Amino acid sequence: MHNDPALNRGAEREWLLIVNPASGNGKGKRMLPVVKKIMQEAGLLAAAVVSEGPGHLLEIGADAIRQGHRRLALLGGDGTANEVLNGIFSQEEVPSTDITLGMLSVGTGNDWMRTIGMPTDPRQAVAALSGGRTRMHDVGQVIYGQPGQERLRYFLNIAGAGFDGEVTRRVQGWKGWLAGRKVSYWITILRTLFDYRHTRIVLDIDEQHVELTALTLAAGICRYNGGGMMQLPQAEYDDGLLDLTVIGKMSTLAMVYRLPSVLDGSFTRLDTVHTYRGKSIHLHSSPPVFLEADGEVLGHSPAKITCLKQAIGVVIA
Repeated sequence: MHNDPALNRGAEREWLLIVNPASGNGKGKRMLPVVKKIMQEAGLLAAAVVSEGPGHLLEIGADAIRQGHRRLALLGGDGTANEVLNGIFSQEEVPSTDITLGMLSVGTGNDWMRTIGMPTDPRQAVAALSGGRTRMHDVGQVIYGQPGQERLRYFLNIAGAGFDGEVTRRVQGWKGWLAGRKVSYWITILRTLFDYRHTRIVLDIDEQHVELTALTLAAGICRYNGGGMMQLPQAEYDDGLLDLTVIGKMSTLAMVYRLPSVLDGSFTRLDTVHTYRGKSIHLHSSPPVFLEADGEVLGHSPAKITCLKQAIGVVIA
């Protein structure tokens, strides 16, 4: 981190503002002066650090903790929160339970915000930071890839596999003015529905063994992903458990017809949809399927997804 000389100052009431200028198609950059002014007026701003590109937020998160900051305000979206979270967990000097995250959301999807209830209006969000209402939040952990080549990623919201992972991979390939916009996500969903193939998956959920043919899988600790789709309608972010929704075999026509029911979670009542809950999920598939977490493409199955109970503090409205 090399944006601000005041980084070692860490008053109890002050927050380090971590900024993703690219978030929300540049909204992060546009909102930075506004948010800094509001935080300064409220006496909350210790310093501001701006990401310089992909991967830098992870470095910023780790360095912030090493330099004494324990309260991190994030100006960005779900991907910003995910990257900073992984930076926090990459350092070992300070336990994650000593850290508090506050979200000033300017992203495209803002799915994490929907569950924890933080407002998107910057003044209201800063007021929430000032109010000091915090709760301990579960954190998901994904270990993925082939034996001997496993990688590790943490997440705050939802991890997906199969169709979900494939859509996320394709969305990140968009270029031009539609890139990063919700319409590109929905176009990609519809396109992928017509050429994606169901996959045979094997799940070990705690002591339960499940084998089935599936379209997609969502496992997580919050309720929404994909810009407002309620994939896990019963999820609680502090219960120490992963909720899991698996959409089984379904015709393309049925999938298109049922898409609106994903927005309110009612799709989970369909006979072809299966829901589970547990502390740990092992996923195997043939062939391997793509994985994503908080909208970030990871790699492919096999994977182990685990819930770390109440592992970090978050500000709630």
